[in-house]
Amino acid sequence: SSAELEAAARLAVGDAGAAHRDADLAKIALSAPGRASDNLRELALLLERTNRIESLRSLLFDAEASGIAREELGYVAAAMALRDGDATEASRILKADPFADPVRAHRLKSRIAEALGDPDTAFAEAEAMNASVHDFDEWRLEGARYREGLRKLASAIATFPVQPVVEPAKRPSPAFLLGFPRSGTTLADTFLMGHPSIRVVEEEPMLGAAEDVLGGIERLPRSSPETLRQARDAYFRLLDEAVGGPFEGVVIDKLPLNMTRLHLIHALFPDARIIFAQRHPCDAVLSCFMQGFALNAAMASFLDISDAADLYDCAMELFLKSREALPLRTETLVYEALIEDPESALRPVIEFLELEWRPELLDHRATALRRGAINTPSYDQVSEKLSAAPSGRWHRYRNQLAPVLEVLLPWAERLGYRQP
Repeated sequence: SSAELEAAARLAVGDAGAAHRDADLAKIALSAPGRASDNLRELALLLERTNRIESLRSLLFDAEASGIAREELGYVAAAMALRDGDATEASRILKADPFADPVRAHRLKSRIAEALGDPDTAFAEAEAMNASVHDFDEWRLEGARYREGLRKLASAIATFPVQPVVEPAKRPSPAFLLGFPRSGTTLADTFLMGHPSIRVVEEEPMLGAAEDVLGGIERLPRSSPETLRQARDAYFRLLDEAVGGPFEGVVIDKLPLNMTRLHLIHALFPDARIIFAQRHPCDAVLSCFMQGFALNAAMASFLDISDAADLYDCAMELFLKSREALPLRTETLVYEALIEDPESALRPVIEFLELEWRPELLDHRATALRRGAINTPSYDQVSEKLSAAPSGRWHRYRNQLAPVLEVLLPWAERLGYRQP
């Protein structure tokens, strides 16, 4: 019955330590009405999306023991094979799946091709992934309008207030973790979640709610103290819902493109600490283009590599102009340094947050497993071992990135990266 499958789904997305329930998952899926392979496929997708990897591996073994070949489970079995380091097997399984969603399938094909050392095919599959999006041309226009809005804000910086005109809140301000997408914010927040005095609220539209009260961030210079108080109250209401009750430690609001809202952050929380996640611009933009995002006005720019580079250009210009104009407390966390030496990279951040160092911060894989579902595009990466492979990845795609290097390499130089 549908109730049985719902029960299995609840097990599938339950706590990360529920591996002992795997037999129940397979049993329910195999006994429910409908094709057993279809039922197992749906449950396997849930397990993969929520990082229950050992549970997924057990489910696949149980399926095989019941006579259901991995090819029948298609995409998710291929994704598991790739996670296990067998790109050839992943490719074989995926080719046998006629039902895979084209966007997800092309993304997985891109990752398989990269694992097999074929950047030309990997990039072509990423292009096919993006082209498979419904209303591709309309989304690109939406992205262009979003970038135009950022450029208008950057031009209007001189009109924005430097000093807040509203009294301080009677409660601690949140900290903010922000940066261009795919610059390591999810990896960073997974490390930081390992500290018992840190609670991370991940990618919730709290500042967006505050901005809605103002009628748009462009109206910030004309907002009254009362309107700003209402905007801050709207932010705190959503924050309290997300945190789920009183918390005495540091609450971190993690949303990458809040980097374009520094004036709003300063107006509402002038004492807020801001952690800027930095990554080489070419690696960040390439990763965004090849990722596959749930689309909105901002993410629409990642459907095209030139649009993606243009978004980096206008978002960073707005960020730096705002940072130069405002008396902000900021700390930069460099992705490449975090990968190379997590403790050396994280200690200044913990000190910046005025917390004591805790060694459990460094076990990001255990933290990733405890947190369960990760609602960002990095869900299938942050639970893996740290690898230097993503650093400098763009060099393998230099031919494909040639049209945008004149935009991105000057930014790399400004951020302190050595030119090859």
